[in-house]
Amino acid sequence: MKESPETMIADCSLAGGKRTKTNLLFSTEHPTAWHTALCTAHSNIKLGGICKGRQLRIGDETDPDSTRLSINVYYNGTIMIQRTEASLELFEKDFQALKELAEKEKKNPEDSSAISPKTLIGHYQGLSIGIAVYACELMNHGILALVSSIGCMSAGSIQSLADAMHIPHLFIQRAPAGTPRSSCSIIHRLTNEDYTLFVRPPVYLNEVILRVVAEYAWQKFIIFYDTEYDIRGIQDFLDKVSQQGMDVALQKVENNINKMITGMFTTMRIEELNRYRDTLRRAILFMSPSTAKAFISELKRCKRSSVPKNKKKKKKKKKKKKKKKKKK
Repeated sequence: MKESPETMIADCSLAGGKRTKTNLLFSTEHPTAWHTALCTAHSNIKLGGICKGRQLRIGDETDPDSTRLSINVYYNGTIMIQRTEASLELFEKDFQALKELAEKEKKNPEDSSAISPKTLIGHYQGLSIGIAVYACELMNHGILALVSSIGCMSAGSIQSLADAMHIPHLFIQRAPAGTPRSSCSIIHRLTNEDYTLFVRPPVYLNEVILRVVAEYAWQKFIIFYDTEYDIRGIQDFLDKVSQQGMDVALQKVENNINKMITGMFTTMRIEELNRYRDTLRRAILFMSPSTAKAFISELKRCKRSSVPKNKKKKKKKKKKKKKKKKKK
C-alpha cells in the first residue's frame, strides 16, 4: 500500500461461493489531514479508539446499517474502513471527494501531519497505568516507531498499544547497573508485519574500544568473541591497533565453554600457561551477557584449580628432600 499511497484496495471474504467486501484499506503520508477531511465531510461522528479520536464512527445508530461506517486512522498512515458491504460501496463513491478535501488540508500551513523522519524524546514520571495515555500523546505527532526503556508492566501496556496501532515497538530493558537484560516476557500479537532492526554502530564501537586500550596503555591484549558476533564490525579498530604496533590476538569462544577452557589449561606448557594468564588480564569480550558470565566463571574456576604438573612434582621432591634431612 505504501508504494501506491491513497490508492484504495478492498479486503474480501469468500463464503458459500460468494465474495463479500469486509473492509477497505489505503495508506497515506498525511493521516491527520485525512482525519480532518473525514470529520469535515460527515456531521454525525463519534470519536473512539484506544487513542481518543483515532477511530471515527460515522452515522446515527438509528439510521439504516448501510449508512454507518467505522474508520480507523492509524498513526503509521494506514486507514481502514469497516462495516457492511453496502456502506463500503457508498464510501467508495465518496472517496474522490474526500481525497480532494484531504489535499486542501495538506496545503494548510498549520498542518504538520506529514510523516517525515524525526525523533521525539519523551520522559514520563508517574504511575504505570498512565504510560499508555502518554504514549498516545506521542503518537499524535505521527510517529513511525516507538523505542522505550521502562518496567515490565509498563512495557506490556505499550506493546499492546503498539500492536493495536500497528506501530513497531523496540523495548530496551536495563539492569540497575545499566547493562541490558531481558527478563521481561512481553507477549505481542503475531502478525505478518515483521521488521528487521540492525543495531551495529561499528564507528562508535571502534572509537570506544580504542579509547579503552589507550587509557590502560595496553600493548598486548586478546579479544574473545562468540559464534553470534560478526567480527567484521571491528575491522577498522583492528587495522588501527595494528598500525600502532599493538599485539592483538583473536579467539573464538566455542559453544562448550567448559571443554574449551579446560582443554587449553591442561594442554599448555608452564611457560605458555604463565604468558596466557598474564594476557587474560588484558581481555575484551564480544559476546552475549549470559555467555560472558559463563565464560568468566569458567576462567576463574580453571585458574584456581589448574596447577602445572611440573610444579606439583617439584613440590613433592622438596618434601622428600626435607624428610631425608630430618632422618639424617
